[in-house]
Amino acid sequence: MKTQLMIFTLFGILITSIGVSPTFGESGSVVVSTDKSSYSENDVILISGEIKYIALGDQLSLIIQAPNGNIVQLDQMTAGSDKKFSTEINPNGPYWKTPGMYKITITQNENNQATMSFEFTGLTNTAVNESVVEESVEESVEESVEESVEESVEESVEESVEESVEESVEESVEESVEESVE
Repeated sequence: MKTQLMIFTLFGILITSIGVSPTFGESGSVVVSTDKSSYSENDVILISGEIKYIALGDQLSLIIQAPNGNIVQLDQMTAGSDKKFSTEINPNGPYWKTPGMYKITITQNENNQATMSFEFTGLTNTAVNESVVEESVEESVEESVEESVEESVEESVEESVEESVEESVEESVEESVEESVE
């Protein structure tokens, strides 16, 4: 009986130890940081970090979300043999407009990820105005080109038709006059 109790106890300890052994996705397996806590439109955001566990071919995904939850940057990278990674991001795209706290998520796999936030001050009025002016200029140029092409085509067609009609009328009149004279 004592032997059975001892076997049962050892079996219980074995089962329990398997259930609490550390796993690959334990907390702190991915660390991420930026070189500053706040950025503006002309800054370069340096993102770096380290992973605790490295597996051959493991890709890290980078997702940056705006304050409203929209994804403004999506990228993939690989950690070096020293388990470190880094990338540079330029916050000058169509999605980088809203000022506020942006969230970085680095994911190694479904169990290993890290998040952090940084402040983005948004685009300055100059940058916004430049993009508005650029769009306006593009629209104006397109409209101007379309109008010029339409006018040129209309004039060319009108001239062609007028010349053809004039020539045709002249020939008809000449033929009629010649026939009536004869």
